[in-house]
Amino acid sequence: MKPATILRFVTILLFCAAAAYSQSLADLAEKEKARREQITSVHVLTDEETAKFFKVPEPPEESSSEDAKPPEQAEADSEDANESTEPTDSQGRNEEHWRKTMAEARQKVQNLENASNVLYLKRNDTQNKFVVDGYNRDTLQQELKQIVSDQEQTRINLEQAKSELDSLMEEAQSSGALPGWLD
Repeated sequence: MKPATILRFVTILLFCAAAAYSQSLADLAEKEKARREQITSVHVLTDEETAKFFKVPEPPEESSSEDAKPPEQAEADSEDANESTEPTDSQGRNEEHWRKTMAEARQKVQNLENASNVLYLKRNDTQNKFVVDGYNRDTLQQELKQIVSDQEQTRINLEQAKSELDSLMEEAQSSGALPGWLD
C-alpha cells in the first residue's frame, strides 16, 4: 500500500472514532440539569451581616430652640459625627483623603508622561531641522543637547512618580483602604 492511502485510512478511522465518542447535546443538557439540582445551598447576605463591615449613619436628632448651639460648635459636632460614621482605614484616613491623594499622584504621572511625549516630538522636529538646515546647525545642536538633557530628567522624574504611586497604592492596601477609594 502507498503511504497516502494509509494516511487517508487512518484519518477516516480517527474521524469515525471521534464522532462515535462525542456526546450529544441532549446528554450534555441532562448532565447540566443534574449538576444544578445538586447545588442547593445559596448564601444571601443580609443587612445585619453587612452592618458588621460598615457603620450606617444615624439620622440627626431634632433639636429644640432651647438646645441651640453656636454655629462653630454645631459645625465641629457635625464634623465629629461625619468622621465617626465614615469608614476609615487603620490610620484613620477616610475615602476623601485616599481619592484626593491617588488622584494627585496619578495626575503627576500623567503630566510627566505628557511632558515626555512633547519632548520626544520636539527632539524629532529639531533633528529634522538639523538635517535640513545647514546654516543654524550650531544653534540646533545646542537645542538638541538641551532637549536630550530635559528628556533624561523627565524620564527620571517619571520613574520616581510611578514608584511613588506604587508605594502609595501598597500603603493604602496595607492600611486597609477600601478598593473603591483608590480609583
